[in-house]
Amino acid sequence: MRAAELVHCNELFLKHLTSGLPVEEREAYLAESDRFLEQRGKIMTLINFQAAETTQLQNILIEQDQEIQSKLQAQQKVIKDDMKKLKLQREKNKQYANPYQSIQQHDGTFYDKRN
Repeated sequence: MRAAELVHCNELFLKHLTSGLPVEEREAYLAESDRFLEQRGKIMTLINFQAAETTQLQNILIEQDQEIQSKLQAQQKVIKDDMKKLKLQREKNKQYANPYQSIQQHDGTFYDKRN
């Protein structure tokens, strides 16, 4: 019975992941994703994967898991790209605020190389 519960949980999680990563309210979306992952983990610890019921649903569980993994990886890539864009934007803002920061100045410093 627990394998069927896992299949149902995976279906709900896939429906959640298919809705896509929102631009607004990402924190709530990611919190919901974490909740699904925790719920799946708890169910998996209770399942006997050698049982006849589980072996019947094994192909379904494997396909669902592969689809979940691919969607999570795609969302992780989107988040990483957004973080890179944000970092670049911050660096550009710093350069705009102080455009001469990167120029090294040696005000009146003289180095004698004949030592």
